[in-house]
Amino acid sequence: MQKKIEKTIKPSVSKTGYISGRLEIDIKEFVLYSFHKSLNYYYERRDECLAEFSEISVHDFRVTVRRLMSFLELMNELYSSEYKDKLISLLSVQMKYFSALRDTQVQILLIQQLKEKLSHLNIFFFHLLKKEQEHIYKIQQKIPLLISPEFDETIKQYEKELRDVVIPEINDIEQFFLTIDKAYCRCSELISKLNPANAHTIHELRLAFKKFRYMVEHTRELNLINDQKMKKFKKFQDLMGAVQDSEVLQKRLKKFFNKYDMIPESCVKEILDYFNSDEQSKISKFIDKADGINQLWNVPKKRINPA
Repeated sequence: MQKKIEKTIKPSVSKTGYISGRLEIDIKEFVLYSFHKSLNYYYERRDECLAEFSEISVHDFRVTVRRLMSFLELMNELYSSEYKDKLISLLSVQMKYFSALRDTQVQILLIQQLKEKLSHLNIFFFHLLKKEQEHIYKIQQKIPLLISPEFDETIKQYEKELRDVVIPEINDIEQFFLTIDKAYCRCSELISKLNPANAHTIHELRLAFKKFRYMVEHTRELNLINDQKMKKFKKFQDLMGAVQDSEVLQKRLKKFFNKYDMIPESCVKEILDYFNSDEQSKISKFIDKADGINQLWNVPKKRINPA
């Protein structure tokens, strides 16, 4: 099923980085390499996911979808494209197909670790296993939509537009940084609005941070971000993800307990109190470290004014 994509030579970058305020790099090479790299990962992870629907393969596929979308959004800041809009729409549908399955698989992993400590969770655990199979079956019915000629044709048209129209209009690598700067400044703005009593403020930051992180990853070949700093990106995203996972799980637990009257009220209270306390702990852990996000990216005044 995997579509073969033209291999693009990895762009060569001066180890000294900036020279007279500019990077020594062929912008055309850089753009095409980033695009093909994202696209190849997408096709590889999609086929792996559709072959087994495991927790890891579903997670990896969704990550590659987000990375491809982030490339399209990054380029869209430089040039508006109807093909980009269509691709974003098609990719968003794919993300939606897998959302319920991903949430369920994450919850299975969480409950599996706790069902001995909170024995009444066993009923909920088997409920999740059943739901996982139902979600997989639904996705299997939609495989023709996931592997569609429409997507491949739109990719083909977008790449042609990228080569013939977009790239010739790009004069300076700084144009990419301006877009990333804006994504970073949006994160800084949301950090200032964080409210420990409102988990939704963390969720909003998490969505903006994902966009920022994946845009930064497209610049890895420019030797501007080292592996240690990229690990920090992942750590912050994991901290916010843990809060979101807890929030979604609690809502599902409450819905389950309201629908199925199988567990004594005292046990239900014990379970819900445990997860509420766990979420508050995760929120505190993230809030204490959130300011560190501001250290991940430098925005020169000559590029952008955050105000």
